[in-house]
Amino acid sequence: MNLDIRDIRKKDIEPIKAIIADTWNAKDFIEDEGVINAAVTMMFISPIINKSTFGRVATLDGEIIGVIFGSRVGETTSYRMLQEDYTSELLQLLNLNDIERKVFVELTSMTNEAYSKLIRGKKIGKKLFNELISYLRDTKATKIYVYTDTMSNYGFYDH
Repeated sequence: MNLDIRDIRKKDIEPIKAIIADTWNAKDFIEDEGVINAAVTMMFISPIINKSTFGRVATLDGEIIGVIFGSRVGETTSYRMLQEDYTSELLQLLNLNDIERKVFVELTSMTNEAYSKLIRGKKIGKKLFNELISYLRDTKATKIYVYTDTMSNYGFYDH
């Protein structure tokens, strides 16, 4: 087993989306993979890429198993180049019918169950977080704000 932490590349975006969709158990609720892709893209990928000045993935034997993004106030965002045209994803979400919209809302509210599937106890999150801390120290950041889902009340984030 070869664990590697490296900078995020454009080709990593699709595997990152797949991790998010799998964590949500999205296929249990939404059959249309286009809708799943649109939801993940518009709710997570696009906003994060637009704000981030730091990004790393953890790979195990070449497969992406974890990701962390961060940003430092006053620094130019550096991951916008990874962004593609998300017009079709936005239109797909805007055109959901009432049933699809209800399922979509239910899906996005089930993050507690999704967190149970995340890689826990393997210290990969800690390694990714340490990469971010090193970056913040190197750039002489004086404050840190951790943004995570408020429903994931794990001691890791408190620590």
